[in-house]
Amino acid sequence: MIVQHPGFESFQVFRDLQIKSLLYYQAQLAELRKKLHKLEWVDHRSGTGNAETWCADITTLMASAESDDPEQINMIKEIRGVLKEYSKLVSR
Repeated sequence: MIVQHPGFESFQVFRDLQIKSLLYYQAQLAELRKKLHKLEWVDHRSGTGNAETWCADITTLMASAESDDPEQINMIKEIRGVLKEYSKLVSR
């Protein structure tokens, strides 16, 4: 009957679960942000690299990250993945 009359379809939205999922994504992103800031602070304090050059040229930043400790770049990649999923839920 639903196939013949699509207006009769009724599916649960599970709004409460979507909200909880968003809250978990936010908590995860907050934790990832904290970890990234710690990594950045360690790099800043150790004096490794040239932050001014990195900010001016993404190619230099990416090359440096791949040749040195890629921990920050890996953290950014993880953040991007979580942000992508979070953004899908927020945009609904």
